[in-house]
Formats: sequence, C-alpha cells, structure tokens
Amino acid sequence: MVDCVGFTTTAATMKPCWQPSKRMVCRNSCELAEEGVLFPLDDLSVISYDQNTSRKQNLNERKNMSLSVEKTLRKAQSHLKAGELAEAGTLYKAILSKFPKNMKAIKGYQRVNSGVTAHKSPSFEPPQDKIQALLGLYHNQQFEDLFATAKNLARQYPNSVLIYNILGMTNASLQNSEVAILNFQQAIKAKPDYAESHYNLGISLQTIGKIDDAISSFKRAVKIKPDHFASYNNMGNAFKSKGMLSAAINCFNSVLEIQPEHAEAHYNMGTALQENGDLDEAITCYQRTLEIQPDHGDAYNNLGNALKDKSAWDDAIESYKSCLKIKPGYAEAYCNMGLALKGKGDLDAAIQSYCNALEIKPDYAEAHRNLSLAKTYTPKDTQIADMDTLYESEFTSDEQRCHLCFALAKAHRDLENLKMSFTYLKEGNALRKKLLSYDISKDEKLFAEIKKRHALNLNETSENSDSTCEVIPIFILGMPRSGTTLVEQIISSHSKVTGAGELEFVRRFTEELHGSNRHGFRSLYLKKLGQLSLGNGFVTDKMPHNFLHIDQIYRSLPEAKIIHIKRDPAAICWSNYQHYFASRELAYSCDLEDLVKYYHMYDDLMTFWHSHYGHRIYQLDYDQLTVHQEDQTKKLIKHIGLEWEDACLSPHKNQRGVHTASQQQVRKEVYTGSSNQWRKFEPFLGGVFDGLSGKSNRSAET
Repeated sequence: MVDCVGFTTTAATMKPCWQPSKRMVCRNSCELAEEGVLFPLDDLSVISYDQNTSRKQNLNERKNMSLSVEKTLRKAQSHLKAGELAEAGTLYKAILSKFPKNMKAIKGYQRVNSGVTAHKSPSFEPPQDKIQALLGLYHNQQFEDLFATAKNLARQYPNSVLIYNILGMTNASLQNSEVAILNFQQAIKAKPDYAESHYNLGISLQTIGKIDDAISSFKRAVKIKPDHFASYNNMGNAFKSKGMLSAAINCFNSVLEIQPEHAEAHYNMGTALQENGDLDEAITCYQRTLEIQPDHGDAYNNLGNALKDKSAWDDAIESYKSCLKIKPGYAEAYCNMGLALKGKGDLDAAIQSYCNALEIKPDYAEAHRNLSLAKTYTPKDTQIADMDTLYESEFTSDEQRCHLCFALAKAHRDLENLKMSFTYLKEGNALRKKLLSYDISKDEKLFAEIKKRHALNLNETSENSDSTCEVIPIFILGMPRSGTTLVEQIISSHSKVTGAGELEFVRRFTEELHGSNRHGFRSLYLKKLGQLSLGNGFVTDKMPHNFLHIDQIYRSLPEAKIIHIKRDPAAICWSNYQHYFASRELAYSCDLEDLVKYYHMYDDLMTFWHSHYGHRIYQLDYDQLTVHQEDQTKKLIKHIGLEWEDACLSPHKNQRGVHTASQQQVRKEVYTGSSNQWRKFEPFLGGVFDGLSGKSNRSAET
C-alpha cells in the first residue's frame, strides 16, 4: 500500500527524496528556506571566508590590548595580505586613535579604504557593506537591482566568491538552475577550497535531478570542511533518492555527530530507516524530531505512517490528528489517515478522510485512487465527473493521470462498463511503466544470475547452526496476488503464530551481504524477526518475491518453513494488472506481455528450486484451498508443526492488520470463483493469456 507522503518515498515514499516542501532538506540558522531550494544567506560568515572570532573584537577591546604598536602593525599587515580588510582596518584605526601620525598605520589604513591589499593588488572581495547591501536586495526580492549592482561589483572584483554565490542563490530562487550552476562554478574557480560554493552547487544539481554530480559536490564540501553538516544532510537525501539507504543513514549519522539536536537530520534519518523496513528505529527518530521541534507537522505525518505500517491503527490516527492541528490544510495527512482507517476496517471514516483530502486539494489524484478502492460506484456518483475533468485537463501530469486512470478503471468496472474500464486500465499501466522506465530485460538478467549463483553454491550444505533459534520463520511466497495474504491470515489465526506481513529483510540482507555470508544473514534476519514476534515461537514473512531467494533461505535457515502458493496463472496475471503497486519491484505488472513473460520465468525458477529443495517446499494450491478449506488448512497447520486450532478456519475474524491490495477481501469469509473473474475481460486481451494454460500444475503438489 502506498503512503501519500514520504515512503515514499517514499519520499512517497516513494517520490523524490529531496523535496524541500516535505522537509527533506536541511534547515539551520544560516539558511533561508525557499520553496524549492535552500541556500546559506543570513550569516555573512557562512558565505564569506571563515573568520576567527578573536579578530572581531570591538575597538574598545583593541585599545586595551597590551600589544606593542609594531606587533599590532604586523598583525594588521598580515590581515591586509590575506585580503581581510575589515580586520586590518580595525587594527589600523586602533593604532591611529593613539598615534595619529604613525605613517605605517596611515598608509595601511589608506590601502584598506581603497580596497588594495599589502601586495597592492585589488581585494578579491568587496567591502562588507556592499555585500550586506546585496543581501538586503536579495531578502527584499529586488532582483533587478541586485543583478545590476552585482554586475558592476563583478567588474571591480572579478574573482569574488561572494558575488558569484549571491548571484547563484538569486538565480536558484528564480528557478534559473542552469544559470545558478554556472554562477557557483565561477565561485569555485575563484576559490576552489571554499566549501559553501561546492555545497550550493550540489543543491542546484540536486534540484535538476543530477544526483550523482550533486553527491560529488557535497563530498568535496565535506572534504574541505569536515564539519559541514548541511552537506552531509543533503548528501543523505541524495543517496536516499537513489535507493542507497545505508549510505543515506551514514550521512545522517554524520550530521548528528556534529549537531546532535539537528531536528531535520533526525527526521530524514527516520524516513530512510522507515523505507529500509526499520520501523521501530524510524519511530524513535520521529519522536526525537518532535522533542526538538514540537511543531514539526511532517514528523507527525510520517510517525503516523510508521505506526500504520506496524498496524498500530489508533496510534497512527492520533499522530495524523496531531499533524492536522499544526497543518490544518495538509491534504496528505487526511489521505494517510484514510489508509489507516481503512486498515482498521472503518471504511465509512476512511471515505470521509479521503473526501476531506479532496476538499482541500481537488486535484489530488492519489486521494481519488485511494477513495475508489474504498467504495462501490453508482451511476450518479459525482466523483466520476470530477475525475473526468481532471483527466482531460492539460495541466494534469502523467503521474496524476496514472492514478486517475486506475481510479476510473475501478469506477467503470463497478458500473459494468468493461470496455471503458479496460481502456483506462491499459492507459494507466502504460503511464506507470513509462514513469518507472521498466524494461523486462533487467528481470530476465536477474533470473539468469540467480541460477548461475546457485550453481556456485552447490557444494554448500544447509546451515547447521548451533545458535539458539527462538523464532521459526514461516515464509509464504509465490507470485503477488496468488493468495499469500489469505494464507498468512489463516496461519496467523493460530495462537502461537505472529503475522509480520511483507518483510524486506531477506532481499535487503542478501544484497548487503552479497548473498555469501550465511552466518551473517541468519543472525541479522532472526534478530529482526525476533523483534516482531510478540513473544510467539512462529512468525510469518509473506513477501511474495522471496521466491527469488529460496537458495539463501535453504542454506541459512534450515528450520524455516517454506510455503509456496500456486493459483491459476491467468487469474494471477490479471489481478496484478488491474492493481496499482507502489513498489518498483512489481513494475513488470504494468504490461500484459511483460506479465506473462515474468510468470514464465517465475514458474521456471520454482520448478528449478523444487528439483533441488523439493523436500523443503510445501506447495499449496489456492483454488483447492477455497474449495476444500478445512482439509487443506489442517494439512497446512500439521506441516508447520502446530497443534490444530479451529480459529484457523475463520481467517476473516483475524484482527491483525493487513497492508496489501487484498486488505478488504481477507475480511470476508473464504469464497470460491475469484480465479475466473478475469474472463469478463477476456474479449479485450487479444489472447495474451493463451500460453498460460496448465502452468499452475507444472510442479507436483505436496
């Protein structure tokens, strides 16, 4: 299920991670928050050269210093040589106030006033009052005057770092990102070791989507200035937008080592941890953010999302309400609260929450799609006309139109306008595939690599660890929409089983450990599972795509139970095609031909696994389960090694939270016939499913 904000990520999300309006960019006392870009402005020392505070002591302190005139002159000369005119001027004035005829002080002071250094070359930077005047024009948005003034100053000071930085900040504020980038590059050319210029360049590159170049700029900034926490923060957001969550978390940790009370770093850390599946740690980060900054509405919103993902429905709803007290017009919070209310089973309240979101933001396409899934349409439903208007608007983006297409497809399906429903569904999926830039060749390569990697592991035996296993994993896997959610509801109805839902841990730890460290994988996975067990000895992990990692599961977790769910292949493919999935991992579902190819690769891989590990894989046919529920359920519970409990025959009464597209179906009693629903659309499919006949019976049933 997709969150409206963040995980994204998700960023929404997931959405681009670096979104200033979503508080995903560092703010501090030396920055001015602009909608779109943040640049250091308020403290001149941030955009000018670093200055030792001892050089800024006032004139009275200077007069009382017990320094000889010669020592003071040498110090003034040193400042002058470095181009630090203000500091030099202060010392010369201190000497002249007591010795007004001192010729060295007079000449030095004249050089200061004329902007000439000790080497009689023009100063690199204009006097401070002129820089302050430029900043004043910037703050007052008098950009025309600023450009004219800066242009004249640039003629006098062609190597000024400050002028080019201010020009860059101005162009960035005007969304002239390409020009801003040139300005910051000029500043870097003038002084390559000035961290702020690299930081500002990184921000502008980030704005136009040049993430790798932005990361390089932030790295140069922290190399020059290791305590430049703003660069670490934005570098973390850049890594997060690339899906490099471990690198992002390391960056946010670096911020907090420098600035432990940095609210935005705690918040950004939370978003990365949440996307990484570390919900408890993410919740802690959001709570810490709110301790530091109690009015951080986005932190309340994402705290709600994390609590929702843990099925803590009531706590999540309260968090969204707290967010809305701070930001009453925050449509995304209403939409997210609708998702929590729907998860809780309160459809009427969920519908009202979605409607509240749309009242605030009528063009909120994602809220339209979520609302469409919570109700059944009638011909007089005014939402359909509202969606039609948005769909036709030239200002509607591809992403918005994609959400609208799925919503309109659902509406017309309810109204039995099947041809119209399919037309919208086909367009919505095509847009989604385009937005995700999906190419099935990537998955073809992945499947080939899995088999090749398995060949390298043939000499390894199953892990025989002496370590205590307090929790036994139950992997429920197969194609998405094959019935994995129903099976998890059945198994987790047992008193000794905790249903943990779709966990990212197998994929994540396999990637992080490069699939080779069985002991490390086992330790990490069991530790995470133990945190979710609620004291039970069995925990389900129903991530369907774990079928890609059966080799890792077999070698690392010999006590684990592996339940493979099979279903009519055409039913599976159609069910995937008609659902919007937030995860990029399901991008193959956006095209019918891709879906069929992917199903063939999945079926071939499962046959491959069965030939090697068949004794460990329990095959469960979904359609047989719905027809012979009691018999199939008792066999399943016996295979797991549990005593029979009648509650397993009433999965619809299971109160645990469900976050998948099957959320509403599993709250009904088990019913038959769902695998034939695709046939209503068969006239529009062009025979694409013809090659799937008999696929569900390839592997022997256990």
